[in-house]
Amino acid sequence: MEIFLHRLRQAQARARRHKQIRVAFLMVGLKNKIKSKQILPNFQPLIRCEDTLSEMEKNLVGVILEDFTHLSDPLRVAQRLRETNPDAVAGIGVVTSPQDYENAEELIKACREAMTRAGDSGEICYADEEAGSESYARLKLEADLDNALKNRELTTYYQPIFNLKHGTLTGFEALVRWNHPERGLLLPGAFLDIAEAQGQLLKIDEFVLQQALTQIPIWNAQCERSIYVCANLASDHFLKEDHLTHLIKTLNTHPYSLNLLRIDVSEQVLFEKDGIESLKTLDMLDIGFNLDDFGVDSESFHCLGSFAFNSLKIDRALIQQMEDEVNAELIVAVLRIAKRMGMKTIAEGVVTHAQLEELRNLGCTEAQGFLFSEAVSVEEAGELINTEYRW
Repeated sequence: MEIFLHRLRQAQARARRHKQIRVAFLMVGLKNKIKSKQILPNFQPLIRCEDTLSEMEKNLVGVILEDFTHLSDPLRVAQRLRETNPDAVAGIGVVTSPQDYENAEELIKACREAMTRAGDSGEICYADEEAGSESYARLKLEADLDNALKNRELTTYYQPIFNLKHGTLTGFEALVRWNHPERGLLLPGAFLDIAEAQGQLLKIDEFVLQQALTQIPIWNAQCERSIYVCANLASDHFLKEDHLTHLIKTLNTHPYSLNLLRIDVSEQVLFEKDGIESLKTLDMLDIGFNLDDFGVDSESFHCLGSFAFNSLKIDRALIQQMEDEVNAELIVAVLRIAKRMGMKTIAEGVVTHAQLEELRNLGCTEAQGFLFSEAVSVEEAGELINTEYRW
């Protein structure tokens, strides 16, 4: 028990020092006839080797989870312990913020109280009920996302991009949305990290890409000028050979759209030799490429010579702080370098007229953001194309 308490105190201390590190404590109450030592061999394979499992009392087991990724992870572990040992587990108490307690004894007391609320029902109770609600909500969202593609709940919205010299609409960025049957339209921030954890991110990317490739010839038949579409692809598309092969196959099903497709690429791709080789392979398909979210990382400028991009997309974090002298100088440097290298520049996240005018004065080529329009449905995007509106 003393060793376990020591580990618990260490976990609390780490959580206080490094707020990005997630730590949780689970207290598993056992039914009367079950002893802790008896059940430990059943529990051990259900947790990671870096986690701590220990007998606390003769019918009480403690689990310390360290460095877990998502808020729902402790709940998932608790469910696994219960579901694989239904005749043994009476109830489980959970604490997900051990750093909020003065010491290990207070933490154990709070977790015990949560476990006591469960009684002998096998229920999982949180010391912080709000954290429990959030955990259950995320777990449900994870389950719902499994069916989202199959049930055709995902859709693509398009944020317009405008030429700053002439004020005309020149393209769109394709962005995924989820028409959740209960929660309504969800933005990517609500579910893309779940998709990545579940290994579904590449499937979602492919869905958006297919939608964009299908839409390009439709829009360009409706107007006299060329309208391009940007699609953001995760780095794994470029870093793994089988994913690249599949991507090329998808692109080749829409040969007449490729010259107006722009793929947004993260800097991470350029830090890998395989990534650069993949871009060179795709470049032969007559696709355009944008270097996405440029300017916030000091490594950004070092990777510019790795590949010939069509445009640099200036990260919204720089645009939002344009009044800051350092950020303003960074934007000037980005624009100067891009011009010297024959690349266009696209400012992301433009929300004020002052930002727009300053970007025009500095010679930025294009921009997108809520000042112009939020991302809109495909029908609304078609209306924007046919409207003679200039910024």
